[in-house]
Amino acid sequence: MANAHDENDSAPENLTDDAADGDAVVAESATDASADDAAVEVVDDAEVVDVVEADVVEDYDVVDDDLVVDDATATVVAEVADAEPTAVIGTAAAASEVAAAEATVAAEAPAQTVGSDGQVYAWAPANDQPKKKRKRRWPWIAIPAAGVVTGLVVASMTLIAPGVSAAGVPVGGLTQSAAANAITARVADATVTLETANGPVTLTGADLGATIDAESVAKQAFDAAPAWKVGSWGSEASPTPIEIDADKALAALREALPDSYVDPVDAELVLNKTTGAYTVTPAVDGKGVPLDTVRAALEEAVASDSATATIEVTTAPMPAALTTEEAQAAADEVNALTSDIGFYVADERTVPVDAATAATWITPSVNDEGDLTITANEAEISKFTATLPEKVDRPAVDGVKLVDRQGNQLPDSIYTKEGVQGRTIGDVSKIAGEFATQLEAGNGHYALTVTTVEPKQTTLERWIEVDVSEQTVYVWENDEIVRVMLTSSGLGEHESTRGTFRINSHVVMQDMGCVPGYDYCTKDVKWVMYYHGDEAFHGTWWHSNFGNKMSHGCMNLSEANAKWLWDWTPIDTEVWVHD
Repeated sequence: MANAHDENDSAPENLTDDAADGDAVVAESATDASADDAAVEVVDDAEVVDVVEADVVEDYDVVDDDLVVDDATATVVAEVADAEPTAVIGTAAAASEVAAAEATVAAEAPAQTVGSDGQVYAWAPANDQPKKKRKRRWPWIAIPAAGVVTGLVVASMTLIAPGVSAAGVPVGGLTQSAAANAITARVADATVTLETANGPVTLTGADLGATIDAESVAKQAFDAAPAWKVGSWGSEASPTPIEIDADKALAALREALPDSYVDPVDAELVLNKTTGAYTVTPAVDGKGVPLDTVRAALEEAVASDSATATIEVTTAPMPAALTTEEAQAAADEVNALTSDIGFYVADERTVPVDAATAATWITPSVNDEGDLTITANEAEISKFTATLPEKVDRPAVDGVKLVDRQGNQLPDSIYTKEGVQGRTIGDVSKIAGEFATQLEAGNGHYALTVTTVEPKQTTLERWIEVDVSEQTVYVWENDEIVRVMLTSSGLGEHESTRGTFRINSHVVMQDMGCVPGYDYCTKDVKWVMYYHGDEAFHGTWWHSNFGNKMSHGCMNLSEANAKWLWDWTPIDTEVWVHD
């Protein structure tokens, strides 16, 4: 008997040659694949082992057509033999030939015996039997081995490195997709236990509406630590915060810990219907479990081996969603809007709207972020806009400008009239809707479109002449005498002063004389206009001898004439007194 692992003996020729013939049949059928490309036979593990073992019965290098099959190759082949069934592609006829060849190999193989030393022994062939040349069987070895190597390369390019954690979750050896699923599940299933005076309460991440960008976290882990990057094995990806749905978390905490919560009260806008102004009712803080504390505990649970974390329940002030400051800012904005609301022609607030009326047109509201929204009532606005024509339309009013004989404008505004532009508003049917839109945008100035008529401007030159020799007053306007009046000027030593003067004051009624140094006292003198010292035009009730000198220096006029002249004469009107 010969030891099957003796380094100096050959494998049995009948086993070697017939197996080689079987390989040849496979090679031929592969070459002639065009005969029947659809034929596929699955060779089970035992058949692969039968063929392969023929090549590795002896542990030495065999040189065959420049092909070296060494110990390492034999090891790979042995591993392949333990692999899943292998598909061999060829024709149906070729497959049958392979089966027949394998049967021949099995029939002609010498009997084997297991020795007491555990080695397998078989009868060696006669030495004078010619040794056939060894046939190439590289495809049986190389194809499965290449598949294993390819699989390892692909895996290293698609898997996260071993020992890597992301967001505290072990993701080593997983694809990005599997890692994302693992992270999502871990966040949803992790638990936070809240210790209370009434016992513990446990909530899951799902209860708290916890979320994490698992796909981004998994991608970050793979980008930083792919399986092929040995130096990254066992690393931890950058921390990624877990987010919780504030509304869902608050609802879950309120239900689990009702004694820990007191609702805050939002600030409120309050309208004074009399003034139309808004004031604010201050906000009142509540109390509750801080969400940041719960979220931090959940992150701790996700990162822990047990996926749990425990915290003591503490409460903190819960500010109102709408604070006093936010409400006050909104009230100030609304009050500013209604303070100068109205309908404008150019810069003129032609039709003002009082704040109380404007308050019936708008409804302000403020959200939890303090954002102000104004809703306008077009129907209420239209009731007012229907009256605009009577408030806006007007005829043109001509202007009057008074000047002296030198063309200088007389300053007294009572006598100077600025021209007034005429205007008409036309159709007002669309104004209410347009103004409602403006008000909702915070604009309370509605610009009216009107048709205008320009006024005429008249210039009047006015002055007064007194002819003492005629005891007559002539009233001039634009080179025309518009009124002639008799007067009584100063008599004797009280002669009226001659010259050119200007009216400097108007007095409705006063006493004249009646003070030390004067030898007369006249009560209730009306329509007095001073032009030179104590000399003046005035009404006279104590005589009617006009046309004759009678006075202490003043120009006496009848009360009717004095009143007319008082109304007609502006300050700074020129007075010329002469003989």
